[in-house]
Amino acid sequence: MTGYRIMNGSTVVSEMDVNTRTKGIEGLQPGTVYTFKIEARDRSGNWSADGPSVTVNTLPAN
Repeated sequence: MTGYRIMNGSTVVSEMDVNTRTKGIEGLQPGTVYTFKIEARDRSGNWSADGPSVTVNTLPAN
């Protein structure tokens, strides 16, 4: 693997090379449910289609 990206639906919200430290995801709204999926890139530039996903809830606004 040469890189990874985090998807929210069909939108790329973060992308990094394997040598890059993990990046945060900016622009999340309070009190919102998001489902993120991880995809991996191989040396030929192909992206996986069956990476793991996680659903999270952001904290409500104060």
